[in-house]
Amino acid sequence: MIRFAYEKYNNDLLKEGQLMESNKTILIIDDETGVCYGISAALQNWGYKVLTAFNGKDGLAMAKKHLPDIVLLDVTMPQMDGFEVLKRIKEDPKTMQISVIMLTAKGDMDARLKAVNLFVEDYITKPVKLETIKEAIEKVTARK
Repeated sequence: MIRFAYEKYNNDLLKEGQLMESNKTILIIDDETGVCYGISAALQNWGYKVLTAFNGKDGLAMAKKHLPDIVLLDVTMPQMDGFEVLKRIKEDPKTMQISVIMLTAKGDMDARLKAVNLFVEDYITKPVKLETIKEAIEKVTARK
């Protein structure tokens, strides 16, 4: 179902000529593989280079190694939650300039405030339309 929705959406974008080229790299850190693969496919169709990690610990290591332009970060994950990943990214002088967009099912106000206090650039709750992710990425890149 997820794959079909992403394929249909991407085919619609191709028809409308909305696909773009980018030299930006986006790291997706999410323990839900279907979400990672679906969003990854859309981002690649939009011209982004995409990296994926399926837990917070591996995601943080990839962020330090590859220095992506943007991280799409889930909150609830094994080994290290998204808040801890965000905190460590923003505390490290090597990674602190990486833009982070939280992409999570955790939509309560406490979670949002915690993320804002850790300097997240945007906070999106799942389920989400791909267009919303695209708009958030475009807003973040426009600010840089």
